[in-house]
Amino acid sequence: MRGRHLLPPLLLLAAIAGAGCVPDTNLFDERRGGRGGDAAPGATTAELVEPVAGAMDAPWNLAAVLVRFPAVVQRAVAEPAAGATTALGRPPLRLEDAMGAVISEGDLAAATCPGAGSCYRLPIGARLAPTMSYRVQLGDGIQTEGGDSVAAGLIGEFTTGTELDETPPSIEGLSFEPVGGCLRVRFSTGEPAEGRLIIRAGGIEHTVAAGSGLTSFDFAVPFAGMPPDVDAAAQVRVTDRSDNVAESAEAAIRTPAAGVPLIITEVLANAAGTEPGQELIEIKNTGSAAVALGGLSVDDASGRDVLPATAEIPAGAYAVVVPSSYDLQSDKDVRPRPGTIVLRVDTRLGGDGLANSGEVVRLRDAAGTIISSYGGWVDVTAAAWSGKSVHRVPELACDHPTAWTRKPLAATPGAPAP
Repeated sequence: MRGRHLLPPLLLLAAIAGAGCVPDTNLFDERRGGRGGDAAPGATTAELVEPVAGAMDAPWNLAAVLVRFPAVVQRAVAEPAAGATTALGRPPLRLEDAMGAVISEGDLAAATCPGAGSCYRLPIGARLAPTMSYRVQLGDGIQTEGGDSVAAGLIGEFTTGTELDETPPSIEGLSFEPVGGCLRVRFSTGEPAEGRLIIRAGGIEHTVAAGSGLTSFDFAVPFAGMPPDVDAAAQVRVTDRSDNVAESAEAAIRTPAAGVPLIITEVLANAAGTEPGQELIEIKNTGSAAVALGGLSVDDASGRDVLPATAEIPAGAYAVVVPSSYDLQSDKDVRPRPGTIVLRVDTRLGGDGLANSGEVVRLRDAAGTIISSYGGWVDVTAAAWSGKSVHRVPELACDHPTAWTRKPLAATPGAPAP
């Protein structure tokens, strides 16, 4: 919705707090380069992120280096005479000292990234020398998934300090919060580290990667595969860049009971047509049976709409929640795919339509329990967003800021994200 009444300051703060964070239109780091010092001719757009390029105090018992590319890359392959497929050349990642001697080399071992992009880890395997300069190089024979060659060259440089790092990282501000069918985990560390979450329930143990090279962790993981409604334990394990490990105490949690298999998959707040009449919220039934909507509702920061009691969503199908004045024949916005269930509610969604600046949207059951939500994490005020939606990708992702697209994408009511 383009315009709406401003909330009083205290209500505005409460609305932001309820959304979980201030909306952000660009959480993805789209920088290029970051190689530290002069780049070799033809150097790649990769960057050294652990240790950060240009670091002057890297511990000389550093366990590995972490390199980030803007997108997924891979080794090129050649077709020998026998017709077999083999990788070209020597391993593509190399760590060299100031004299050019190779300290470590290896293949592209995928690792979790601190931010957007595609990261690869090169283990070192031996202690480096103190107060020595090192550089990370990319060799020949690397290409994108589309087959485009990636230029070889210097990725980044760093210098070791005078001290060993033998102290495990700290774990601070740890919290576990069940959200829908997921567990949201937040904590920080006193230094860049790799994090893992361990959940134990009913004799089953799940270990989930939580990120690498970070000092602040905020993520959510589904309880999928865990028995429902049972006592469980959760803890985090962090490993710093010198392979020092710290573990939190186990926290008692409970896995969620089997819930309603409905999720919010798309939100169109900045309609190209009349607002708020052409705004919509898309819901998908991810279950194997039809779901009746009696008692269910959607709400935003200031109002609630009860869904039609006689309606149901078939297994695997989509529905769109729209205002009563929604025009199915409008030529300004994408029309719902034929066969999509249209659920008309009040004249405006929520209290006063959906705010373009970012507003929480929730789907609740008859008891008021949140089934699925979008936290209003994306500001869609810019003209580029007119008629464009935010989408949950992948659709089964948890209710978390990282699950929602940050760039304008076509609205696809009644269909998967483009």
